[in-house]
Parts: sequence; C-alpha cells; structure tokens
Amino acid sequence: MSELELAGDVPSGLVGLAPAEPPPAARRVADELLRRFGLGPAMQLDLAPGGLLNQNLFAVTARGAYFLKGYRYTDPAPIDREHRLIAHARRLDVPALAPLATPDGKTFLHVGGRFWAVFPRVSDGQPGPDTMTPPRAQALGRMLGRIHRALASVPRAEVERFPRKGTWDTAAAAREMAEYEAMIARRPVQDPFDQHTLASFGYRRTLMAGGVPAPGAFAALPAQVLHGDYHDRNVFFGADGDVSAVIDWELAAVGPRAWEIVRALDTALPLADDVETGGARLRAFVHGYASAAVLTAEECTAMPDLYWAARVHSLWVYEEHYRKGSARTDRLAMEDHQRLHWLATHRERLGELLVAALAGAPGLRLEA
Repeated sequence: MSELELAGDVPSGLVGLAPAEPPPAARRVADELLRRFGLGPAMQLDLAPGGLLNQNLFAVTARGAYFLKGYRYTDPAPIDREHRLIAHARRLDVPALAPLATPDGKTFLHVGGRFWAVFPRVSDGQPGPDTMTPPRAQALGRMLGRIHRALASVPRAEVERFPRKGTWDTAAAAREMAEYEAMIARRPVQDPFDQHTLASFGYRRTLMAGGVPAPGAFAALPAQVLHGDYHDRNVFFGADGDVSAVIDWELAAVGPRAWEIVRALDTALPLADDVETGGARLRAFVHGYASAAVLTAEECTAMPDLYWAARVHSLWVYEEHYRKGSARTDRLAMEDHQRLHWLATHRERLGELLVAALAGAPGLRLEA
C-alpha cells in the first residue's frame, strides 16, 4: 500500500450493513480454512459487508463465531508484519484483536488463491458516527493514546519493516493526475466519476499552486509506528463505555503521531459540525489522548496543515478506479472534494480548538 493511500480515508466498518450470501467457491474456501485451523465446518457462512480492499467472511461453527479475513496481498510480508505488531500491542495491554493460530502455530494460510487469517468475532458494540458522544470520544482518544504509548516501544529492527508516511511528492502527484486525465481523454463519453475526477484534480492543482507545505515542514514532529487506520469503525465499545477491542492493523506505518490523531478526529467525529458548535467532542478526544500519552502544543498547531497537505496529495482512490479497475472506493473519492475544501477553509480554527483543548486537558504532560 502506498504512502498516499495511507493519507486517505479508508473506513472499513460494518455498521448498518447486512451480511450477504456467499458464492459456492467462498464456502469451499471457508471450510478448508476452518478445517486447517481446527475449528470444524461452517454451520453458517455470510459475506462480511463493508470491507473496501479485502474479501471477508463471517462463519459460525460448533466451536464459535469467527471473522475470516481474506487479504489482498500476494506477498505474505505485510500480513506477518501486522500480526507481529498486534502481538506487541497485546503484550502491553492494548486490546488488539489477535488472529487465531493453527495447531502448528501459523496465524495465516494460503487458501483458494489468497492469504487468510481467522479472528474471533467480537460481540461488543460498534456504534455509528452519529452516536459519537463526548464520553465515547474521550474513550476513543484515550485508547489511541494507549496505542501510541505501546507502539513507541516497537524494537528498531521491527520499525524498519514498516512503510513510511509523510513523504508526499507534489511533482509525482501531478504526473499521476496527468496519467488519469489522459485515460479519461481517451474515453468516448465521460461518466460522473470522470467528471468528478477532473474537477478534483483541477482543485488540487489550484491548492498546490497556492502553496501546500512540504513534508520537511513537519520533520520535527514526533514520529513512530502508528496503527494507521484508527477510527470509530475499527474499535468496539464494551458495556462500561470503554474501548474493548481494536481491529484492522494492516495499514500500520511509521509517521507523525499528530497525523493519526487528526485523521481519527476527521474520520470518527462529525468534525465540521463539532467545530461549528464549539468542539465538545474534539475536546473530549484530546483530553482522553492526553491522559494516556504525551501530546504537545506544537503537534496540535501542526495537525491541520499536516493532514490537509497529505489529503491534497492523496490519490489512492483514483488509483483504485483507473489503474486497478475497482469501483469499491468510488464513494470516498466523490466525498473528497468537499473534505478538502472544508480543511482548506477551517484549518486555522481547527488548530485553535486543538491547542485550547490541550491547554485544558487534565493531567497534561508537555515533555516528550
């Protein structure tokens, strides 16, 4: 997965979506996978909705309920890296949902032409973003702080295995946009997605010409291994209101923790509404984070520009459509223009709210 993809919005939640009947080939794969994990045949099998990039299944056997994750990777290295990171986080008391192991200790297998892992199915709640109350936002922020504190201790040899983020290239983005524009120009008729793409690229070029910060502007921000896709649809909440499980660690990367904080705010909260009404949920999230991990005013000040600059250069959804021929992420691209414009016009206000939230955080620690 590319650096620019990591800058994008990749929600993978299952909220509000019903399972679907799988094709016969999926049942054959599931039965073989479950047999090799020693879990018995599937008494019930459904396609898991919501996954944008992987192919996933829900299975019930006599031994329990499971989530079968079919990875898109042909190389096993990213899967091994993810599973090792989950194990590290769990050793430090982060409730990362761990893959099950086969009788001989393997946590993923190659079955039916792709790699698969089996996870226990979580029964706790996964509420939608419209129910993100300040207490729930605080719990979400506190868990991200716990994750960052745990992942800061990943051994150096392991850190080197992760991709880097925060290294966007304006010239490379311009070349990629030109490639997709040439593909559109060869089409006899432009469809609505093509028209959106051309408008989006025109807007991006305007922003780039006006001056988007270079990656070097954020080089001094604390960086470490990050979860990479932390938001409300990748966590579960227990009856006590705290986060009980964190899933989907496959986008983990090394980058500024400030990027992951502001991305979580943007993907988990109705951020525009929250900013307009004074930032109660934003404030609760920051207070939760600062109660569990170090956070500085410099990071809060930099967050809006860092996230905006990354989003301006993020073209992964267009790569999915034009290079890979997949429409699964088209809706994210269609929403992108509006998000970019909001960030372009509200960055200063967002930064003010973040700094003010940090200043009022109980138990604040400013030293890195």
